[in-house]
Amino acid sequence: YIEIAPIEYLIMKLTDTSGDNDFTYIFLLTYQYFLNDGSELIDILTKRFYYTKLKFSVEGESFNKADFMKTILRIVNVFKLWIEIHKKQFLYQRELIDSSCYFANQKVYRVF
Repeated sequence: YIEIAPIEYLIMKLTDTSGDNDFTYIFLLTYQYFLNDGSELIDILTKRFYYTKLKFSVEGESFNKADFMKTILRIVNVFKLWIEIHKKQFLYQRELIDSSCYFANQKVYRVF
């Protein structure tokens, strides 16, 4: 149960590999109350993706590819669930579709 937390903490918890599904659903149903819009959520998830890539690239030989892939897949699954929950938002806000497609095709695709 979280009453108050900075957005950075919420995003770390949201994309944690332990994958708290209840938290994920609650976050995605209520994010509009503490973020300006969907494009802000895309920006934050994209930053989390870059942070993950940077973190694992800096670790060098101690790099754990399994942990890296789990985190990346968790971020992608949050995107997927967000689109499933808020289909209409994506249908009527072209910039959300464009940003999500760019993220998937230009960033995530290159990881795999």
